[in-house]
Amino acid sequence: MKASTLISKIMTSVLSGLTVLGLTTAAMALAPVAVASAATPNPNAGIAPFAGLEEIYANTRTIYQGQETRISSVALQIAADAQKFIDIQKAIGRDTSSLDAALANYNAQIASAQTAHNQAGSILSAHAGFTANGRVANPALARQTLNSARDYMRQAHNLIASSGKDLNAALRAFHQANNAPALAVSQP
Repeated sequence: MKASTLISKIMTSVLSGLTVLGLTTAAMALAPVAVASAATPNPNAGIAPFAGLEEIYANTRTIYQGQETRISSVALQIAADAQKFIDIQKAIGRDTSSLDAALANYNAQIASAQTAHNQAGSILSAHAGFTANGRVANPALARQTLNSARDYMRQAHNLIASSGKDLNAALRAFHQANNAPALAVSQP
């Protein structure tokens, strides 16, 4: 047998083997997809097309209620406690003008936070883009509703957080100024 014939047979065998291997690999790659799609249900089957927006809407309403609690009870309780502390310090005879100013600022910021929070509540109550039971009726309008409510809620949160930090800083400074130990003056 000639060398060229032997090489030709080897090449034909190799190419045939590669072709069979390639077809087998392709068939195996496609088979699991076909079997899996026939055997397993579609994970998105039965889910509303805008379930994500509906879930965000429900979560936003829950977060709104939590923020309502923080404003209506927690923030107001902090203001009441701070006022009691100021009244006690005034009765002792200490200058509380810095605390009075910080508490006035806190109360003003909480009022502004309440206004922003109420705006978010109005937007959520109008539920533009959603049905009364929280289903998406108009996706574009639903997104706008969620974005607007989120913006007002974020504004309220930022006002509450910054005013709380400011009041806390004023109380800390007052405490340090009034409880600082007397400096000992050493005699030469």
